[in-house]
Parts: sequence; structure tokens; C-alpha cells
Amino acid sequence: MEEILERLISVAQEREEEVQADIQRMKEDEKVKWDYPSVIARVSNPIAIKTLLIDQDVVEFKRLAYLMGKCIEAIFFVEPFNTPESSHYTKYFDGVSISADQHAFYWALISGQEALIESLAHLMGHKGEDWEVEQARKDMVYMGFAMKYLLLKEDDRAASYVKPLQKKKTLPKYWKAHLQILQGILEQDTEKAQAGLEEGIQRKPLTGEQYFYDLLNVPLIGYGLLARRRGLDVSLDHPKAPQVVFEHHGIEYPSTDFLFPEIQQMTWRDIVEK
Repeated sequence: MEEILERLISVAQEREEEVQADIQRMKEDEKVKWDYPSVIARVSNPIAIKTLLIDQDVVEFKRLAYLMGKCIEAIFFVEPFNTPESSHYTKYFDGVSISADQHAFYWALISGQEALIESLAHLMGHKGEDWEVEQARKDMVYMGFAMKYLLLKEDDRAASYVKPLQKKKTLPKYWKAHLQILQGILEQDTEKAQAGLEEGIQRKPLTGEQYFYDLLNVPLIGYGLLARRRGLDVSLDHPKAPQVVFEHHGIEYPSTDFLFPEIQQMTWRDIVEK
């Protein structure tokens, strides 16, 4: 464990310098690619985890969660601008998939910023199930859509994705714990959701090793915060999911004025309702 923590500290310190350089580049480089905010979101993961586990600064941890969420939101906003005529054009645009990028939900929920949570709930998966299934396995897509519609309080639509997963016999135990939390939310059963959290914390995350999710179980924290958002009094107090992350904090969120000026006034409606 000590070796992993030392690696986290080392990686986070490198990433802190990278993020500052990336933000400065976005302010100054007129040819930076439209999907560049995804780089900032990706490299900020270990910084946030180090901020909570090593620095024990939960407010800054949630500020970084907001920054990551806003960078992912930006990818949705810039995609219509990615045309060959643009100086920011990239042929290989790094779009957002609800399956591959579910951590967008987790970080938004951790940030506690209402507008960001609502925005990503509408944006994630807005291209439809068929497009999403082309990007990744159906199980992951269904979990993403279930979260999306629970965030939007469209429980019937959420249930339509949870029910097929319930029938599967081959889901990993880690995912089964997540599924139990989703069931608890749909049934408004606090005990079931809490049991899912307690089971999940015993399981190793299947993804996110590069983000140190084995030290801080960000996905499980996200599911717990989703349950709390839907009125269930659940929480954990575990080294991989500290009680403090489930508590409310007054936060002054960081500026995101480094993101492209073309998207500064955009909302999810500009994409979803077109």
C-alpha cells in the first residue's frame, strides 16, 4: 500500500504541472484541438485523489471534481464546431461515450454542483442507445443509461435498463453491487442500497487502475451520492470511500474561462434540443 501511495504522490505532482501547462496552452494556442479539454480531465484524476487521501482537503477535492466534469461537458459543446474549416479541427475527435466515460457522472456528483450534474445527465448518452452500444459492451451502456435516467428522475426509463441487467447471471460481483444500489434507488429501499455499497467496497474496481481507483473507489462513491440525491440516507466510512465525501460543503468553484470562448454561454439544451 505504501508503494502505491508513493506512486500516487509522484504521479499527481507531475500531473499538477501538466494541468497548469495545459490550461495555459488553451488560453494561448489558437490551434489547440477542440477535444483538448479531455486531456485536462484525464490527467486531473490522480491530482484529485491525492488531494483527498494525502492532503486531506475535501473542498479542493470537490473543486477538482467540478473542473473534470466541466472539461467533459465541454467535449459535448465543441463537437459541432469540429469542422475542417476550423483552426481547432481534429480528424480523430475524442467524443464522449456513456459507457467509457461514466466517471463524468461520478465526478459531477462528487462536486455537488447542481447545474453540472443536470447538464451531464442530459448530455451523456444523448446520441442514443445504438450509438453507445457501438462504443462498448451493452452491460456498461445499460448501467450508464440507468444512472442517467435516475439523475433525471425518469424512473420508468431507468428501470428499463436495470431489469435486463438483473436477469444476467454473468455480471461481475463488483457490478452486481452497483446494480443493487440502482435497485435500491428504484425501490426506495435504503437497506438494499446500503448493502450494495458495503458489498461494493469489498470488491476491486474493474476499471480505473490508471486513475488510482483502487485507492479511492470513485465509482462506488458516485453510486452512493446518486442514492443520497434520490433521498436514501446511505454512506460509507472506509479508507476507499471516506465519510467526508458524502457530506455537504460550501464550495467556491474554480473558473473555467480557459475553455473555448465559443462555448462559454452554451448549455445542454444547445446540444440535446437541436
